[in-house]
Amino acid sequence: MGIRFRTWLEERITGLATGLMWLKNTKNKKTLILEKNPYIGGYSTAYRRGDYVFETTQLFPDIIEMLEYLGLEIKLKRYEKDFMRRIVVHGNEVDEYKIPAGPENFTRYLKSKFPDDADKIEKFMNYGISMFAQVRKLKVLPTLKDTLVTPFKAPKVIANLNRTYSGLLDKFDIKNPKLREVMETFTSFSGVPSERASSIYATGAMLSSMTRCFRPYGYFDEFPANMTTLFQKWGGEVRLNAEVEKIPTNVKVNYLIFS
Repeated sequence: MGIRFRTWLEERITGLATGLMWLKNTKNKKTLILEKNPYIGGYSTAYRRGDYVFETTQLFPDIIEMLEYLGLEIKLKRYEKDFMRRIVVHGNEVDEYKIPAGPENFTRYLKSKFPDDADKIEKFMNYGISMFAQVRKLKVLPTLKDTLVTPFKAPKVIANLNRTYSGLLDKFDIKNPKLREVMETFTSFSGVPSERASSIYATGAMLSSMTRCFRPYGYFDEFPANMTTLFQKWGGEVRLNAEVEKIPTNVKVNYLIFS
């Protein structure tokens, strides 16, 4: 019958990270990562076309604590000034926005670009910073007591559980379409438009990215490569060019994770 794996993971960068965290916190659990592509890491990669190297990732949010926890040694360079550009094309009109590192810098930049909405921008950013601070107080695995005090510890999180990012912009009466386009930049992290993206997720993506963001000194594919090496060192197995036709239900599997 072959080896029976206790954990199956469909691999992208989050699947790889999940596999590492799983092996870090368990013992004697055979773990298999299935990757449909010939390379590991999903969008965190780089490829060459002719004389050019293209990177499909633009930044890492603040992952220093995670790297230290896992024991991954990757030299990272912190963004200090502009870390992202947003180019918006409507017909023959092209608008370019440079997004600076740091929430305070981003707030000032938006207010300088859209002075008529300066007050709305200030209120929106202050609210988002406060909500994100409340998110960081919550625990991944809360106890019953933690759950009961959540409405008091994180009232803004509770208030926005079912609100989309578009709805959050509406809450602060942000109607300028060009301003909304800039502020909706970070909903792309979730892969859905702002009217479907979680307000909490998009705000967290925005603030965690610009607060402390990094890139490798080399190419971005160095990150999943080092993660894979550590995963295999800890006993995990990776299969590339793998296609899953059927997931058997008559075998004992502790966790089935699709990332």
